[in-house]
Amino acid sequence: MGTLNPYGMAGMLPYIFSIPPIGAAISLAGLLIGTALLGLVPLGSIGWALQYLNFNYSFWIFAHNLMEAMGIMAISTVYWLIPRYTVSGAGGTGVRTLYSEKLGLFAVVFYSTAAIIAFPHHLFTMPTSQPQGLSYTGKVAGWLTGFGAAFSVFNVLATSYVFGLRLTPASLAALLGFGVYIADGFLAMQLGAIGWAFRLHGTYAATAHLMTILLAVTLIWVGAL
Repeated sequence: MGTLNPYGMAGMLPYIFSIPPIGAAISLAGLLIGTALLGLVPLGSIGWALQYLNFNYSFWIFAHNLMEAMGIMAISTVYWLIPRYTVSGAGGTGVRTLYSEKLGLFAVVFYSTAAIIAFPHHLFTMPTSQPQGLSYTGKVAGWLTGFGAAFSVFNVLATSYVFGLRLTPASLAALLGFGVYIADGFLAMQLGAIGWAFRLHGTYAATAHLMTILLAVTLIWVGAL
């Protein structure tokens, strides 16, 4: 699990080093707001933290990547779990691996790149004069997500078919969560698309996107446990 493979450190490295620093700003803002609510510091002294543009930048760069981290580590869990419920290993050796570990790594790289650059599409929909270029990050992230999903679906299905997946409660839960995660990817691509960003943000579509990710991650982790 400590090696650089699609079900080990490759699924965690992008976030082990990025989540703490990008979460520093919103953590500081939350701490200041908490102390102000407790009356320990004057509310007027933390106005910069309450200014909506500052708050949204610090919030979305952390919150969006935190959710993406959960999803990518859950996908890596699927990569780890499915081979362990196959009848035979690669080449009849008994070694339980994915059909293609290189393709698995490509998928993790695509997912991680998409995740890190995806958050600005939330900022672009704010009623401010934000740079036009922010709208394109969601579009690029959508394409990267699509390629990552295609690689993942092929790899998981090929592993299941070639090596013979045993259907157990664990493997079924993981596959169900994986299916929900992939289906949610289509909604994510719509939310990041330039033409739909303003129409869908602030609606139940964004709420559904959040809840389906949480459902998918929960099912995958239940399968792993």
